[in-house]
Amino acid sequence: MKDSRQIKQLKTQLRTLKDEERVLEIEAKEANRKWNQKQNEVKEVKDEIRKLESGTSVNLELTEHAICRYLERVKGVTPEEIMDEIITDDVKRMVETLGPNGKYPIAGGHRLVVKNNRIVTIEPAC
Repeated sequence: MKDSRQIKQLKTQLRTLKDEERVLEIEAKEANRKWNQKQNEVKEVKDEIRKLESGTSVNLELTEHAICRYLERVKGVTPEEIMDEIITDDVKRMVETLGPNGKYPIAGGHRLVVKNNRIVTIEPAC
């Protein structure tokens, strides 16, 4: 008898917690939306400042594709060379040993951020 009462109390507690969890999820999504909107506003203001400071109304942007082509064609660095420099045997061993997700040290004190066996970014040295 005591167990059934305790189970009922726990189920009630679980429903309450799940309701609170849903509310927090909705609030988090709204906060994230507002944060993204604020980031866009900050970018727009920075762009406007840049325009005014440069004395020109042209606001050039540089794409990642253009940066890659510049490195390849002007600097003579190929994507394969960059990959070979980043994905060393040591890095492969670390990921194999420690798992497909994490931060792994590389030369110069920098760290590779790996998610699902994909290098998603490189963090600066601390």
